[in-house]
Amino acid sequence: MAGRAAVRTEVEDAPGQRAESFAVLEIPGDRVMLIHTMSPAEGSDAWRPWFDAMVASLHLWDPDKP
Repeated sequence: MAGRAAVRTEVEDAPGQRAESFAVLEIPGDRVMLIHTMSPAEGSDAWRPWFDAMVASLHLWDPDKP
């Protein structure tokens, strides 16, 4: 995800109306970030590129390095 090590899973609720995505993203400083998104199930494919672009734009740094 955005060039970082990540694990992502996507689920849909039983009626098929809501899609959720959970991503665990490795970030500097031996830390991880959990990202949770929700959208209408029928629009989840449309939201994915926007979400991936948002994650790619994050400026993450190692707190142990000046």
